[in-house]
Amino acid sequence: MKCYHCAVEADAKKTNHIVDMDDCIIIVRQVPSYVCPQCGEVMYTVSVAKQIEQYVEAAKSAMSDLSVINYQNLIA
Repeated sequence: MKCYHCAVEADAKKTNHIVDMDDCIIIVRQVPSYVCPQCGEVMYTVSVAKQIEQYVEAAKSAMSDLSVINYQNLIA
């Protein structure tokens, strides 16, 4: 996958995705990502982005202040 900003080939890595909402913070750990070695931009495939969106929606309804989700545990 190439960086949207630099057009440099991104490296496959695992990153943490943090969502800061009005009443809570949701952290999804160990997310398969592509990271640009030049600018640091983090990118996801369409399927990973959809999974993250589903996790965040589920966590929003079940939490109060902070939720930490491990991506690998949820896809198994």
